Amino acid sequence: MSWFSRRTISEDDLIDLHGKVAIVTGGNAGVGYATVQFLVRKGAKVYLAARNESRALAAIEKLKADGIENGDLQWLYLDLADPRLAKKSAEDFLTKEKRLDILGAPLKPFNNAALTAMGPFALDKDGLLNITVTNHISHYVFTRTLLPLLKQTAAQPHSDVRIVNVTSTAHSKVHPATLKGRENININYGEGVRLSLQTYGLTKLANILHITELQRSFDASSSPESNITCLAVHPGTLKTATTDTFLASIPYVSPIAQLLGGLIFIDPKYGGINVAWAAAGKEIAASRSDYRGKYITPVATVSTPSAAAQDERLARELRETTEEILQDLGFEDDLVDLHGKVAIVTGANTGIGYATAQFLVRKGAKVYIAARNESRALDAIQKMQVEGIEDGTLRWLHLDLSDPRLAKKSAEEFASKENRLDILVNNAAIAAVGPYKVDKDGLLDIVVTNHISHYVFTRTLLPLLKQTASEPNSDVRIVNVSSVAHTEVHPKSFKTKEEVTKDYGQGFYKYVQTYGLTKLQNILHIAELQRQLNASASEGRITCMAAHPGYIHTRGSGDFLAGVPLGSIIKPLLTSTLFVSWRDGAMNVVWAAAGKEVAQDREKYAGKYLEPMGKIMSGSAEARDEGLAKELWATTEQILKEMGL
Repeated sequence: MSWFSRRTISEDDLIDLHGKVAIVTGGNAGVGYATVQFLVRKGAKVYLAARNESRALAAIEKLKADGIENGDLQWLYLDLADPRLAKKSAEDFLTKEKRLDILGAPLKPFNNAALTAMGPFALDKDGLLNITVTNHISHYVFTRTLLPLLKQTAAQPHSDVRIVNVTSTAHSKVHPATLKGRENININYGEGVRLSLQTYGLTKLANILHITELQRSFDASSSPESNITCLAVHPGTLKTATTDTFLASIPYVSPIAQLLGGLIFIDPKYGGINVAWAAAGKEIAASRSDYRGKYITPVATVSTPSAAAQDERLARELRETTEEILQDLGFEDDLVDLHGKVAIVTGANTGIGYATAQFLVRKGAKVYIAARNESRALDAIQKMQVEGIEDGTLRWLHLDLSDPRLAKKSAEEFASKENRLDILVNNAAIAAVGPYKVDKDGLLDIVVTNHISHYVFTRTLLPLLKQTASEPNSDVRIVNVSSVAHTEVHPKSFKTKEEVTKDYGQGFYKYVQTYGLTKLQNILHIAELQRQLNASASEGRITCMAAHPGYIHTRGSGDFLAGVPLGSIIKPLLTSTLFVSWRDGAMNVVWAAAGKEVAQDREKYAGKYLEPMGKIMSGSAEARDEGLAKELWATTEQILKEMGL
């Protein structure tokens, strides 16, 4: 151990752990196994948390054979490949134990289990990188779920509760500018030794930032949780089967790997004592304030991590992004099961439509990606399949909304392929970026795409929607994606084609008004469609809603900001403070299309306008005007009649 430091530590440097409880994730091998061994020999009741039962039980038997003094060993099932399962494991533990600490109060989660720097790494069914999930997100939710018990234990007299994340010096290999948004914590730097090490290093940076932000929140509290000590520990460069494989993968290193292994890498038991010292060291117990939130390297040394690891803003952004991801995953539990259901999402090759289709297919639906460009649609389908679609199905449906005749043809093609349709999401749209053009029929292109073509597409599909609604236990829904921009216009009438296809002119605000007119039409279309369906008992089982997704950060919003006076200057500020991701925006649309609450109380939501998340809003006075809705319906029908539709 002199390679790292002249200092040495042993079991004598650890506090007595009789009556205490510990969890060590990944404790069936390597540094986790060694950590368990040190703790159980000090009298702790240690839960070896691992996915593979046979390996865990074999490790327990080996530990017992080596001697565990009067400590105790238990297996806790823990699958870190899915944050939901990690949460379930923590909840299972809470049913078994009443405390969690070291010394005066039992348990500490040792977040040790991790995927190593051996790529390539893959995306899971939630579109998250497997190494990010295992090394950070699942450990985060595992710890978060156990916090109430940790705090309860910390409230006891003479408590010494500790949370330890096992990290690595690899954290210094990455220098992220921001960790805001899943795309910035879910980075795969690429294949090869150096790039794989960076991907791994990002997760190890996350381990440190998690600890520092957790400690900051504890220190800011005057409650017993302020007694909890959090540490991030680098166990040393360990010699394991994985490091042997890693060395063998480096060009020109394989012939001297054995020599390097003996010089650079240390036995896992030495890494284990450094982790065990962070969890149960006497020195920390005697002077906790000197160690709270710190980064420990061999041997038992407080060290300074990278600049990124010390960045409070990055730590805060990581916490916020991780919480958003977990909210996203939990959101799917609020959706109905869609196995055996068929859905269409227009404009689903990108943005809100893409995310909407992704949510629906993961719930088991057969989803048609309705888009004009085949290559983009197939690319989107392939990307979703790589990210994981569970047992749902994806199909492409050619849909050109620039001409109502083509929209009708697309709907007829769909009706020839399927004998049911449960969900129709009219999402595709031209954004609030002009100038707009008049087409060959004398109609404004944005009105055609955003309203008229969706109107005829829906009308042509209505017989199939009604047929599906007539089945027992049906739950058919039609969702128009609208916008709060509808409040920017105040039409008095929709009796003429000119009023329906009005162009408010050029310039930033005028473009918003023209776009807003089409979004008002989306709401009125839904309101009148619901009124007509409700008039028929058999057709009243169809639920129609208009949904505002929120202010979405997309290519369209970027183009929109470019047209705003001084837009290029204020774009970064607006993007970070005003706009949400297209995935977040899709949640309100998906909630309307498949939310359990809508299924349970459809009359409450039928014909309504929803803003995030699932809130029934009144919309503008014009959006509530039944007279305008009827006029829009009649004039749209007249326009289609003139076109031979």
